[in-house]
Amino acid sequence: LILRNNEQSVQHLRRSEERFQAIYHSINDAIVIQDAQTGAILDVNGKMLEMYGYTHSEALLLDIHAISSGVPPYTQENALEWIRKAATQGAQYFEWQAKDKSGRLFWVDINMKLATIANQVLVSLVTPIK
Repeated sequence: LILRNNEQSVQHLRRSEERFQAIYHSINDAIVIQDAQTGAILDVNGKMLEMYGYTHSEALLLDIHAISSGVPPYTQENALEWIRKAATQGAQYFEWQAKDKSGRLFWVDINMKLATIANQVLVSLVTPIK
């Protein structure tokens, strides 16, 4: 009976993860999940890959500097300031000058929120597609 309950729990978790992944990657907004302490990119969804021109494995090697214009106030340091604001003041909404893999600059609206998952403090950046 215990083994059967464990198997059912595992199947339930697997289906739940599949549903989450399907929604996460099909949503029409670019999502970037970052470590709130370092700004390291931990995960991205399919729309972010489409918008910025990177593969998933390439995107996970990036930091915010790589997808920002780098011109003040759109630098890694400025991005970390926004993360600190989100951590201390709550959700942040602002415009950001982004850069795709080819170097093309474009403007995005950022909706930044803090989340804690498994004792790790994360920041989610949601960029609505215009």
